[in-house]
Amino acid sequence: MRQFIPIFIILTALLALYSGGLMVRAHAGIMAREYAIANAYRDAVLGSLNRWIDARADEVSRVAQDVESMAADGASPREYSKRFAAMVGTGAVYTDFFLTDASGLVVASRAETISRAINLRDRDYIREALNGRNFISGIFEGRINGSLIFAMSMPVHTGREHGALAGVVSLKNLVGIVDTLNFSAMGSAFLLSADGNILANPADADGGSPKASLAGASLDRFFKSAIGSALYTNHRGETVLGAWGRIERLGLVLLVELDNDQALSPLRDLLGFAGLISAAALLAMLFVVYGFSKGLVKPIRALVEATQHIRSDEYRSVLVMNTGTELDELIQAFNDMAKTVREREAGLKDSASRDSLTGLLNHGKIEEYLELEMRRKRRLGLPVCFVMIDIDHFKAINDSYGHQAGDDALRGLAALMLALVRSGDMVGRYGGEEFAILLEAKDCDETARFCERMRAAVESKVFDCDGRQLRFSVSLGFACVAPDSMDHFELIRHADRALYEAKNAGRNTVRSSC
Repeated sequence: MRQFIPIFIILTALLALYSGGLMVRAHAGIMAREYAIANAYRDAVLGSLNRWIDARADEVSRVAQDVESMAADGASPREYSKRFAAMVGTGAVYTDFFLTDASGLVVASRAETISRAINLRDRDYIREALNGRNFISGIFEGRINGSLIFAMSMPVHTGREHGALAGVVSLKNLVGIVDTLNFSAMGSAFLLSADGNILANPADADGGSPKASLAGASLDRFFKSAIGSALYTNHRGETVLGAWGRIERLGLVLLVELDNDQALSPLRDLLGFAGLISAAALLAMLFVVYGFSKGLVKPIRALVEATQHIRSDEYRSVLVMNTGTELDELIQAFNDMAKTVREREAGLKDSASRDSLTGLLNHGKIEEYLELEMRRKRRLGLPVCFVMIDIDHFKAINDSYGHQAGDDALRGLAALMLALVRSGDMVGRYGGEEFAILLEAKDCDETARFCERMRAAVESKVFDCDGRQLRFSVSLGFACVAPDSMDHFELIRHADRALYEAKNAGRNTVRSSC
């Protein structure tokens, strides 16, 4: 008994110290990984939002180019209104488009007639555009229904006069993107306005009362630094681990919160299991001190080493260990968590590069691949061939048969293009009814033959559009250039001009800038 008591005390103390060290290291590892997950998710969502805003700015720029082209052709305000109305239809992200003269007076909007004089020169986005600068406003309430909106504006020249073009976007589109990318049980993501209101779903962006708000130190923290992560008290009074990043152009903050209790649940499980092991060790001490202590320390040491390995390998490896104890459940929990994070990260990366309607590469990704292809072909001394495709009279399909038929037409054309291209070609939806193909071709003649095959295939194809059998045609424009003669933006402009010539030539034809 005299020998057992000091051994018992020493072993108990060692067990307590070892378990405490394991808990501290496991807690530090779990928290570090949670910070990494929150930061990675914030960066992915923030990148998606900024790319979405950039895409809208590009759309407004294209409308501005159309307005200037129409002005050069002597278009009337009613013709501008028709162009604006095409961007504001059901399901569109824009709530309005309007054009002002140099004094800020609205001369055309989506409405064909303007019943009263409206001067918007006092608006910052109109003022900046009239001063010759592109501008994205902060969030403000619309005058008609009080919904939260923001505006994108840029200067336009209509003959000898200049004015401002503005597209008004509903905030519910951004909030909807955040809600779509939410990661359910692991936590939540939402937008935060400068006054602390939480915009958690599209309904909140329509002028309704926000679900909750933040104030005080937490709110100051988010707007003091452009990006960061920390433990803080949320609007429900709970301690959460959050990562935030500012959307500078709109004066909003993207906030990602992880469930801190869920993050620490593996640690609590480990604490409970360690308590059971300690109790068993104390009871078994009377029979076999050495054997039991050796059997206890070995799997715990292996678990510590495995935890360090997972941390250093960023969840890329699978922990393989069979202890025959409850530790196996904790190991499985770690493996399941690693798998979930890997799959979610892969899904975020893929969804950020794909068009949600057709599944093709989106605008940003096709431009990224085009830039990379030009670098590769520059090293090989080969030309780069880029094709732009536009559905002829697509608005008539939407107007006559509905937007579902229009969506089916876009998906049908996407499937046909994928069937006609080769494995090395890249197909993307450039925006609206425009598509782009980065073609692996040797010269303009090969590209022209491909475009003609594509045009003929579309012309002869009968598409199933919302239960109706429809035919339509496409116009194609392409450019094949030496990659050291221009950058990828200039190549896109060449192909776009060729497409414009094809449409001016009566549509259902192919034009080249070669």
